[in-house]
Amino acid sequence: MILRSKLSVSRFTFQTPGFTLIETIIYSALIALVIGGSLGVVYPILQGADSLNKQIVVEQDANFMLSKIRWVLSDIENIVSPALLNSSSTALSINKKNFSSNPVTLRLQSGNLVIQQGTGPEYVLNHSLIFIDSVVFERQSYAASSAETILASFEISGQDYLISQYIEK
Repeated sequence: MILRSKLSVSRFTFQTPGFTLIETIIYSALIALVIGGSLGVVYPILQGADSLNKQIVVEQDANFMLSKIRWVLSDIENIVSPALLNSSSTALSINKKNFSSNPVTLRLQSGNLVIQQGTGPEYVLNHSLIFIDSVVFERQSYAASSAETILASFEISGQDYLISQYIEK
């Protein structure tokens, strides 16, 4: 009996460190799913942030241009262009009271709103990433009074911006 127990064949189990091929494939697929899923979530967030940044730049530029137009329309001595009452133009040229660099001109040039004071250099008012679709300056008169109104409007990416100034004569 003792002899028999000593002669019994013992089982050998081989344990090797590492992963099998199937485990490696499964783990690789799981990691790919996690990375792909997180990129699928993060990408729209980044795109939304980029779109929001562009909208912010457009709004800031529009407000800056409106303030410059408001400055041009303040203290007007006379309007050079548009010359006729109840007419419109893509350029506005005015002479300001007590201002040495007359005339002050605003106009659309290659998708940019440009300002020029007298014979000085032209300055682009909008950001280089912003394209202005259209600019219109309207000179309106009302029969009941001698006062006039200048309406200035411009369009950026389908969004209209408008400012009006009442001018007493």
